Amino acid sequence: MQSTDTKITSIVSRVALLVALAVTIAPPLGYWVITYNHFSSELEFKARVKATALSGLVAANPELWMYAENRLQGLLAREPVPLDTEAVKVYDDDGNILAQAGEIPVPPVLRRSYLVYDAARIAGRIEVSDSLRGLMYGTAIAAAFGILLGGAVFFALRTFPLRALRRVTDALFEQKQRAEVTLRSIGDGVITTDAATRVEFMNPVAEALSGWTLDEAKDQPLSEILRLTDATTGDLVASTVRQALAEDRIVSFGSDIDLVRRDGSTIAIADSAAPIRGTNGEITGGVMIFRDVSAARDVARQRSWESAHDVLTGLINRGQFESLVEVSLASARNSGKQHIVGYLNLDQFKVVNDTCGRAAGDKLLKDLAVLLQSRVRESDTLARLGGDEFGLLLHGCSLERAQFTAADLLAAVGDFRFQWDAKVLTIGVSIGLACVTSDSSSKAEILSMADTACNWAKEQGGNRVCAYHTGDSEMASRRREMGWIARIKLALAEDRFILYHQSYLPLNPAAAACKHLEVL
Repeated sequence: MQSTDTKITSIVSRVALLVALAVTIAPPLGYWVITYNHFSSELEFKARVKATALSGLVAANPELWMYAENRLQGLLAREPVPLDTEAVKVYDDDGNILAQAGEIPVPPVLRRSYLVYDAARIAGRIEVSDSLRGLMYGTAIAAAFGILLGGAVFFALRTFPLRALRRVTDALFEQKQRAEVTLRSIGDGVITTDAATRVEFMNPVAEALSGWTLDEAKDQPLSEILRLTDATTGDLVASTVRQALAEDRIVSFGSDIDLVRRDGSTIAIADSAAPIRGTNGEITGGVMIFRDVSAARDVARQRSWESAHDVLTGLINRGQFESLVEVSLASARNSGKQHIVGYLNLDQFKVVNDTCGRAAGDKLLKDLAVLLQSRVRESDTLARLGGDEFGLLLHGCSLERAQFTAADLLAAVGDFRFQWDAKVLTIGVSIGLACVTSDSSSKAEILSMADTACNWAKEQGGNRVCAYHTGDSEMASRRREMGWIARIKLALAEDRFILYHQSYLPLNPAAAACKHLEVL
């Protein structure tokens, strides 16, 4: 603030001094110019009048010009304009003085002359001179007045505008301080730039996020201070400030953006930029506001992952699995490839939960998930559908190959020994397979066939593989039964069952008091 006051005082003083100098010089200079021109014109007029009169006399009386010097002096003194303080001299055409009148003026002297004619011939000239001392005295008085006036102007211009400017600058400084305090107190990083996107201001949050201090970043291109990259591809991304200035609007990134800090580390940010306008509406710079969204992005990614995966095993969940089955059905219809959907249901899993507890069951599921994942191809998909059920999608696989894979899974689970505390437990698995072909009607049908095959394997004693075949009557009957079970459960849930009954009428009128019903 002290530096600003000093600058303002210096500027105001210089302006006041220039104006005061102009005011000081104006009176004497103006007085000199006006009075000098008037004085010069007056002398020239007197010389012209006397020369004109003398030319007339010379033309009428030639002897006057040659011999009557006394009369010439009298004429110069009286006719036609009498002398005041000036002196008059008559010269012939050779420059010799013929006559003169009046007192010799005190230097400095101003002289004006005019030609004397004899008919059409130049016979000589008349010179009128007078002292400039009076003009100099008047100019000195005007100069003294100008000094007084200039001093008063200097005092007035330096005092009153300076006070007004100080009030304005104090108000502006207070507003600036408030703005800077506000910018320093908010939780977002703020960077302002000029119209060429060179850094002008950074708040402490921006310094902390970028790794640059304001002193280091000031007047540097914003692209050198904030290196932005696409979080997905890693490609460099142009700053929103440049786009905001070019398009004259508020701009924000719609995709994930990373900020490469000065030390090379990266953080996830969200940012927006807007142009800054001057008093005339022209764009004078830009402002960028950004914040660290690393935690929010991690949470969003975690939630996105959890929406598609089973938290316990890390495998995809039922919803994601069914979506992949839908995709495989479209692939079968478009390319003619065959895929296999498998349902895996653990045998005697409830025994583990009942005897060892829920924690043991969770540990068993995680271990089995790792085991099963290691026995399928990388192109295949293993999912946990819930409880003790797993789903398997074999991409581009024949039924024979799928049966071989299922047998391998069956053997791996059979050989697996689960140890919990002092107990060593074994477990089996029932696997049902269904084909995904271009003739498959829907995703629901495919999943239903795989579920039916899995249940059939379980009913056959478990720990075996069953594949759903379209011409298998027993499998079709089992599927219809499962369909009835689902329909009955749905009807009960929707309260669509109706109870019918009929009355028994007695043959003996004496038994009419009792009422009998038969429920159908």
